[in-house]
Amino acid sequence: LLLRDEQESFLFGNDILVIPRWASNLDLPKGDWDQIKIIEQDKYQPIILQRPGSIIPVSEKIQSTVDYDTKNITLLINPDHNNRAFGILYDDEGDGFSYTNGNYSVDEFTCTPSTDGKLRIEINRVRGHRINERNYRFGLVSDGVINFSEWSTNNTLTIDNNLNESKKINTDLFPSMYWIHKRNISKEKSLQRMNYEGNGVWISAEFFFTAGTHDIILSKSKKLNDKLWGNNKSLNGKLELYRDTKKIKPLRVSIVDEGKYNLIFNEYTREYNLAKSSKYNYIGIVGDATAFGWNPIGIPMEKIITSPGQFRWEGKLTRGTLKFHTCSGSWEEGEWIHPIKDNEQLKVSKFNIYADGKGADYKWKIEHDGIYKIIIDLNNVSVEIKRLDD
Repeated sequence: LLLRDEQESFLFGNDILVIPRWASNLDLPKGDWDQIKIIEQDKYQPIILQRPGSIIPVSEKIQSTVDYDTKNITLLINPDHNNRAFGILYDDEGDGFSYTNGNYSVDEFTCTPSTDGKLRIEINRVRGHRINERNYRFGLVSDGVINFSEWSTNNTLTIDNNLNESKKINTDLFPSMYWIHKRNISKEKSLQRMNYEGNGVWISAEFFFTAGTHDIILSKSKKLNDKLWGNNKSLNGKLELYRDTKKIKPLRVSIVDEGKYNLIFNEYTREYNLAKSSKYNYIGIVGDATAFGWNPIGIPMEKIITSPGQFRWEGKLTRGTLKFHTCSGSWEEGEWIHPIKDNEQLKVSKFNIYADGKGADYKWKIEHDGIYKIIIDLNNVSVEIKRLDD
């Protein structure tokens, strides 16, 4: 694993791996990197993992050099598979230059297994002559839980080795999903990462499907050694969960209308949808029924990520007319969405799309001021305009 190739996590020093909450599809290092929780957790705090075989010294909260104090040090210990660990702490006054005259200290911490089955921790000064009177306590890290000892001033202590834990990273902490594609007439397979949208929902990047039959398998791991999903023959529906690559049946779909598609999958409900990708990334509402008036940029609509081809908007409209622009530019840029007939009323209606001046400049008509919801479905060629406060 090369962390230079990893874009969504980073090392802080040698022994701490920091993973933001939004990260997904991580390439994680081998070994028992355990989660450490030293502050109150919430959905915004990153996940922090400690390297196996490391000892991390942690002080009280320090806001600045004025508050600098190392009298109370907690040693977080994550033993490796041989029940050994090592750490180091440099300390000086926190301000000034007296360290150049030797007023500093470098302490080493070692953890080794003892003959009685316990863990022996030793603290040794290896450099410097700064005098420290410290209290230590030990926190044995295990699967996201820290078991703390009592405070002590001794430089040698033993603690119970009550570790009975997994020897690998708990991958349930991090969302991950891949999809494997193979066209039936080809032996080649492609492994693609999916993007996490939250609440168990994943969406693939746009992928060009040629006409014909295609096999798809979804996998929790790029190594195909965890949860797998497949076994259906429709463009949308529900997939079965498998644990064995030898037994899995793929999602086998027949594509008639070739083009770019997005695969959407909810791992909680196992529901999926293979839908045509949106032709446009932007649609704006333009007209004197909006607060922007006849500004070609318009009011931007929300692109519904989990429903490719759909755009949504909710807000206030006044009496007047409107149409839709597929570009946040001038009148001549992009294309325009018009109803089939002029002054189309509130309902689900079909539309035409063409460049400015290339067709009839029909518009939808808003007869009353109010709060409205608009949904455009490009795949079904429909616009729904509904008043919510009627």
